[in-house]
Amino acid sequence: MFNKFDEFLNLVTDKYENNLIDDPDAKVTKTVIALEHMLQLIDRLLDTPEPISAFQSYYDAPGYRMLAEVTSDLDKKGYMRVRKVVITPTRKIFVNPELIMGNRSLRQKGADEMLRIVFRDDNGMNLSGLPPFFIEKTVKETLSYCMDVGFRKFSYLCSSNSQLRDHGCYFLAGLPQDVQKFRERCGKFKIEIVSKMMSRIAQCFTQARECGILLERKEYSETFDFTGGCDSNGKVYTFSDGCGIISPDYCRKIVEDLKLGDCLPSCYQIRFRGYKGIVTVNKLFEIVKEWAERNGKINGLCEDGTFPWYQQSIIFRESQKKFHAPRSKHLEIVKISSPISVSMNKPMINILDQVSEMHGPEAHKRMCNRIYDLMEEHVDLAISSLYEETAASLTVNEFPKYIPYHRLKDFYLTEEPFLRSLLRASALVSLRKNLFFFNKIIFMFFR
Repeated sequence: MFNKFDEFLNLVTDKYENNLIDDPDAKVTKTVIALEHMLQLIDRLLDTPEPISAFQSYYDAPGYRMLAEVTSDLDKKGYMRVRKVVITPTRKIFVNPELIMGNRSLRQKGADEMLRIVFRDDNGMNLSGLPPFFIEKTVKETLSYCMDVGFRKFSYLCSSNSQLRDHGCYFLAGLPQDVQKFRERCGKFKIEIVSKMMSRIAQCFTQARECGILLERKEYSETFDFTGGCDSNGKVYTFSDGCGIISPDYCRKIVEDLKLGDCLPSCYQIRFRGYKGIVTVNKLFEIVKEWAERNGKINGLCEDGTFPWYQQSIIFRESQKKFHAPRSKHLEIVKISSPISVSMNKPMINILDQVSEMHGPEAHKRMCNRIYDLMEEHVDLAISSLYEETAASLTVNEFPKYIPYHRLKDFYLTEEPFLRSLLRASALVSLRKNLFFFNKIIFMFFR
């Protein structure tokens, strides 16, 4: 038995060393990819295969070689492989590293210094349905003490907002006092209620891509918010809450850095130092800058060491600053604006109904007719797959891929009995799902 283990270990070691010689810059070697997939497949099998032949077959498979290359490409785009541990009431499951978009803390410490922890029931579901005793035993004890993994100690660090919803958190290599020092280096946080303070710290763990272009201190500043009115508690409304502005010139640099091609998004969800929120493109930067250049009004730095506002790249709002963070020159992009498909819902239709009615009977009738036309188009789209081959082909390709539908070009999908039954079932489900919604529309507009 030990001879077999030594033989397997020597084979894996030799393959790994050869990978490092062949491609020393690779972030993930083909050997590691093969071992990870070997582990996944063995977990699903009832009988454990012979390890040497199994590893050799996975290693020689062309798909794993390609996967290693793809993983290296994703690493260049900001993705990181983080080790994951699933904690259940009865055991700890060490699974393969997870490929996720990096965050500020991961980039500072490195993926090898952190663990992603997820709490689950033994059946893979959330812990919410378990008695409080099991939840406390599973979660509280895990968070209260260090965890030993690979001859190293890991302690609870923080949870991002998405991880809190998914019953997960991050652990950092080191003792609790070491982890506390790292939290202090992330920024100066106000001592507030626990949930709010956790949300502030979680800002350092938001998955975001770091821009390669620098944002110098003189290129950004902070300005006031637009406020007015009060809510029922007497608190003033902040109409510009979390919404800063960005110059078109800096947007072009971001687009070039992210390799977005000809696309120039108008809105960016960002993280920068202690700031969070969105920034929208404002062409006033370019208009005023061009006017100043034509009239010789370009000045040097202001008293606070920054450029005049029209020469800056970003202007943040006061409401966007959540805590004081260390100096940084890199903007982090969480999301960019892009076109998406949307569906009208009852609240939106209700608003259109009321607003168009305020504009007079003619405008209201025009809106009613348009909504009714859209409703008819939706019904036609649902049933067109029963008599149009093109629509039928699009519909079956939306089904689960148990059948290679793309190879059925020689069949008449609307006439073949089995496929027609699938199309008919799909149309019925679509119509029944929207029947109640359609009745609401008819009652709303034709009352």
